Amino acid sequence: MRTLIRKHENVSQFPYVNSLGAIKIGVGRNLSHRGLDPSEIDFLFEHDLKIAIAAIKSFVSNFSDLHSSCQTALVSLAFNLGSNGLSEYRKLQQALLCLDYQEAAIQVLDSKWARRAGDRANDISDLIKEDLLFNNSTF
Repeated sequence: MRTLIRKHENVSQFPYVNSLGAIKIGVGRNLSHRGLDPSEIDFLFEHDLKIAIAAIKSFVSNFSDLHSSCQTALVSLAFNLGSNGLSEYRKLQQALLCLDYQEAAIQVLDSKWARRAGDRANDISDLIKEDLLFNNSTF
């Protein structure tokens, strides 16, 4: 049964438009009409989150040394940019490796991505600055 269905349906890891104009993916999943179940959305999100965490840990070797607000910000950045996109942020990488949170916050906003991302870029920069405030606190 599975073999026959796979034969008759296109098996594709990327969305495509079929002859009737429906968007499909996987083994004939009709995204235009069926979409995704909430459990499938959660599964995909958790999978993509693991990929983003691995990407940022590879990008910044001292990830575990960063404050949790900065880690959160960076995972969000990696989730959006992916490994290839992160690789373009050498000045951000250097600032993080030096624990220069002020420069890291500036570097997040000094990019084409930030101009497109709007509030997301500001949120990420603010979380990195929050880390700066945390590390400069006297309590």
